[in-house]
Amino acid sequence: MTDESEPGPPGLPRPRDPGRLPSVVAAVLAFVPSAVTLLVEVVAIRLLAPRIGSSIETYTAAIGVVLAGLALGAYLGGRAADAFGPSRLVAPVLLVAAALVAFVAPAIDVAAELLKPPSGPIGATILAVAGLLLPSIVLAAATPLAARGSMVSTAGSGSVVGRISAIATVGALIGTFLTGFVLLPVAPVRLILLGAAVVLALTGLAMHLVLGRSSRGVVTVLGIAVLGALGVGATATPTCEPESAYYCIRIGRGLSQPAVRDLVLDDLIHGSIDLDEPARLRLRYLRTMDAIVEGAHPAPSSLTALHIGGGAFALPRHLTAERPDTTNRVLELDPAIIRVNREILGLTLDEPELSIRVGDARVSLRDEPAGRYDVVLSDVFAARAVPWHLVTLEAIGEVRRTMTPEGIYVANVIDGGELRLLGAYVATLREAFGEVAIAWIVVDGGVSGNVIVAAGDRLPLDAIAGTLERDLSDPARLATQEEVAAIIDGAPPLTDDFAPTDALISR
Repeated sequence: MTDESEPGPPGLPRPRDPGRLPSVVAAVLAFVPSAVTLLVEVVAIRLLAPRIGSSIETYTAAIGVVLAGLALGAYLGGRAADAFGPSRLVAPVLLVAAALVAFVAPAIDVAAELLKPPSGPIGATILAVAGLLLPSIVLAAATPLAARGSMVSTAGSGSVVGRISAIATVGALIGTFLTGFVLLPVAPVRLILLGAAVVLALTGLAMHLVLGRSSRGVVTVLGIAVLGALGVGATATPTCEPESAYYCIRIGRGLSQPAVRDLVLDDLIHGSIDLDEPARLRLRYLRTMDAIVEGAHPAPSSLTALHIGGGAFALPRHLTAERPDTTNRVLELDPAIIRVNREILGLTLDEPELSIRVGDARVSLRDEPAGRYDVVLSDVFAARAVPWHLVTLEAIGEVRRTMTPEGIYVANVIDGGELRLLGAYVATLREAFGEVAIAWIVVDGGVSGNVIVAAGDRLPLDAIAGTLERDLSDPARLATQEEVAAIIDGAPPLTDDFAPTDALISR
């Protein structure tokens, strides 16, 4: 780079910077890697979730590791641009980035298998580092190369840096929106990553042909490495069947019970259906929820039921079979779960027994009529915590609005240890309802981490206690007043302004 304050000898042209890049090349170099960086960051959540769950901690780890890679890559890329000249580095950087992006999924697979990281911040960070750090570093090096290669003089350096930064940001925005709104709903994560790697590789080879500055041998070796990485990525075993915009969905099949199908979302079983007896509740916590409903509204009386979360649609099937003329309204976020239930899990219910609204339950609740439902059943999770925006005082207020005066709200909660999440949830329900009860599921050595809470303006507690204790093979009991008081002692109600469900849950 030359400085306009120090011109060359009179009568001679100013020497051309050997690292100078054509403006189109610099723009592409800033745009494509930035778009791929955000693509990798978005899809990484889908790779981490099957191992450690999808939570705010998973998102934080992925974003934090990518930002660390961007910072280190920008520094190293700037140093390398000054030392070697941008034109020599463009093709190698893009080809190395292509190979690393192709290896993102296999790297996370290997790290998960070898390290077996725990759920939570530590495990999420370990897997994010394994899969995201190196690609982020190399991809980030492209922007300083583009900026350095665009500079003619120091007089215009501010404008150059601003233009290149703007182009890179636009690339990041397009990569984010394209991935989240277009690619993830229609294509598997591994295919998306392989496609991004191919784009990087083709861009690098095009740059090599245009600039002709990189060593032919180096480019050839890197090209072979990229092909190998693409082959490994293409043959890696997918973990989701199918994959949706929200979850890694898998269907478990038992060898001892061939008719049983388990619905696995990310890393947890969210439902289980016996295709030979689809109305039978196979999961213990569902039987406890049903026992509470039975205590409040004895069968065979029909119900108008609202279900927050579809899962395997076990409760709608059961209620319809046990209570003729019952109507079930299900609020389900993911249309792929509905398709899986129809095509694989044998769901045949249709209106008037079953109606489904696709979309976020918090938004959908606003459109539900007031005073309609005899029972509202909530069984919905993001990782191991109930989605925070569904447990706040404002959300519970929407639930109560939809219920009849004798209506009952029944929700599944996962917590253990100090029971901080359960305490905050119950404290919130007490702000909205006249009565709240906790049902423990009794297991060897204590109680289960699945806890069922019930709330209503008037709960028939004696009848509910009786139905819980009726089945000695599946013992459950209501918490005593002393236990409830201890659980909610000091627990703050959850609000839209403060609902740290991921931090409160005991691991």
